[in-house]
Amino acid sequence: MRVRKADSSLLAPEGEALDVTAYWRRRENEGDVTISPLPKAKTRTDKGEA
Repeated sequence: MRVRKADSSLLAPEGEALDVTAYWRRRENEGDVTISPLPKAKTRTDKGEA
């Protein structure tokens, strides 16, 4: 399924970070998209490097 964003461009199939607006709430209510929290960014620790 392809879903258009409010600006008429296509939403990436893997999803995108977007502001949740009334437009996206309507798409969610219609079953076109699933709104989920962003995955937590992995923090990198460089232990042991000089």
